[in-house]
Amino acid sequence: MKILFQILISLLIIILSNSTEKEINRHFCYHLVNEAKDELDLENSIKKYFKQMKDDSSYCIEYLLKTSNYNALEAYVTKLNDEGIKFRETLSNSINSIEKELMEIYNKYKYKKEEYQKVIPAVQWAQNMTYIFLEVKFSHRHDSPGCLEVNNLNINITNNSLLLNAECVLGDIPIKFELDFKCLYDFDHNMSSYKPGSVGRYQLFIKKKENKYWDRLLLNESDTPTNLRIWFEMKNKYDEQIKKYEKNKEIDDNDKTFEDIENEILENMKKEKEEKKKNKKNKDKKDKKGKKNKKNKNKTKNKNHDSNKSDL
Repeated sequence: MKILFQILISLLIIILSNSTEKEINRHFCYHLVNEAKDELDLENSIKKYFKQMKDDSSYCIEYLLKTSNYNALEAYVTKLNDEGIKFRETLSNSINSIEKELMEIYNKYKYKKEEYQKVIPAVQWAQNMTYIFLEVKFSHRHDSPGCLEVNNLNINITNNSLLLNAECVLGDIPIKFELDFKCLYDFDHNMSSYKPGSVGRYQLFIKKKENKYWDRLLLNESDTPTNLRIWFEMKNKYDEQIKKYEKNKEIDDNDKTFEDIENEILENMKKEKEEKKKNKKNKDKKDKKGKKNKKNKNKTKNKNHDSNKSDL
């Protein structure tokens, strides 16, 4: 038992030593960059202290790139290459990451505010007795291509107000999507949520302040945009609940949370998927059986034909 304890202590010391050494090397790379007088001085320091830097090449490559010390980076990867140390994947990932960050900044400020075309995004909606469901497509029409990614997305839900803003560039056209809905009744914004949907879409699950049926979405029917429509796929999931309300004026799921609603939706989607899979399996089985019957029929036909031929 004592020997086992000593072995465990020894292993712990080794692990801590390796971790400490790696941390020292990382700090060494950081201090070397920040204490260099200029890039030439940094290049010379890298050549001189390469042994202390080589064990944490991922950090050093990323840090040299982020600090724009490109000549020093070349000197460092040259030494890594000469010693046969792997670095290419790290270098590629670091460059791609920085390029992505730079492009995001560039696209964000590429156009002036007045150059953006203001567009009301295409929206479809549905409801159950506790939630309003919205799906926003970042396009001016439901049947038109939309922006796959948007920048500066902002969603604000207060009382009966829903505000949504987002920007994107479609082709070479800068677009600012603006949604400003004054809805029929108030929301409970603390129990509301939203998340990305399929590509180029956003889904909002907005809790009703009072659990009741809404005759329409907007406070003033005249404010309804032409690209607002019913979300039939979602509506069909809650038709029974709505019909029950209309018949009995009763609600039997007042305490449903956003998680309950979302899980219910996912469960329905899962059931639909399983049903489609089952139908496909049955169809394949039926097709296979049909082919087999056809083959047997042809066999019998050929056999009868041979028999008739023999009789002749």
